[in-house]
Order: sequence, then C-alpha cells, then structure tokens
Amino acid sequence: VCAQRASTQLQAAAGTVPLVSTDPYPTPPRGAPAGSVPSNFADSVVTDALDSAHLADTRNLPAPAANAVAAARALWLSGASLTDTASLQAQFTSAFLTSRGLTTGQAVANWVSTTFQGSSTCSTFRVRGATSSTVAIRMHCSPFLAPRDMTLGFETAYPYRITSVTNVATPTQAY
Repeated sequence: VCAQRASTQLQAAAGTVPLVSTDPYPTPPRGAPAGSVPSNFADSVVTDALDSAHLADTRNLPAPAANAVAAARALWLSGASLTDTASLQAQFTSAFLTSRGLTTGQAVANWVSTTFQGSSTCSTFRVRGATSSTVAIRMHCSPFLAPRDMTLGFETAYPYRITSVTNVATPTQAY
C-alpha cells in the first residue's frame, strides 16, 4: 500500500510530502503489544520532517548543510522571477553585490539573467567539489542542452548567502 499526505507550516514557509510505501495508518496485528505500531505513522513522518526542517532553518548548520544551501540558492536563481528583485538580492551578501556594482534590483536581475544565459530552469545539478566555504556545481538548464559550471562561495554562518560566483562556463570536460 502506498500513501501520501501533504502538510505545511505557513509561518515557516515550509512543507513536506512523504510517500509512505506501507500502510500509512496501520492497525496493529492481533497480539501485538500496545503502542508497538503507531496508528498515526504517516502523520508522525510528516510532522517530524517539518520540525527537523524548521529547526535547520533557524540554526547555524555545519559546512555540508551550508554547501547544500549554496547549491539550492544557485538552482533557485536559475528559475527565479527576474521581477522579484528583492528576493534576488537576498541571495547574495551586500559585499558581493557592491563588488560587482550590483546596486539596484534591476542590475542584479540583469546579472542573474546573463550568468544563467536566460535559462528558465536548471532541473538537475551535480556537486563537482566542495570545501567549507565553496561548492563547485554543474547545472543542466533548459532551454539549453549544454550544462553550466560555476563555483559559489558562501557565508560559513547562517543564512549562508552567496559571497562569490566564479568559474562560470560551459564545461569542456564530460565530468
């Protein structure tokens, strides 16, 4: 039996949809000790996942999590609305924006469009390397067939905003 149950936490702007490939609300088999099979199994999976995600959003995370946040920011930028300039600017440190002369929302939107070559979405990516403050990724973006490489520097403390973008290019090597 497969089941799915969506849940959201609006105040945290988060949601989760677990796919449970067992009975989502099981009935304990006859003779099973009381409480050995939680009758709200799917609910507890959803709630635990959301609570963990919310806790992660409000804490300083170790470098591997920061790498994931930096990669997620790049993927988000690849498909972001260029008219939502406040959200675009929020992905970068003020030092990055100033160093690139990106002092207006429109300048940031233009830079994002140029960096991602007008891509509408980057549906897949691969981490090619990572340190405690950088992540090198290869993104596969549409409508282009050629992948895009870039190395992102990021803050090592929450909120892990992008501090640098280097090595932006169409790769010449397969991997």
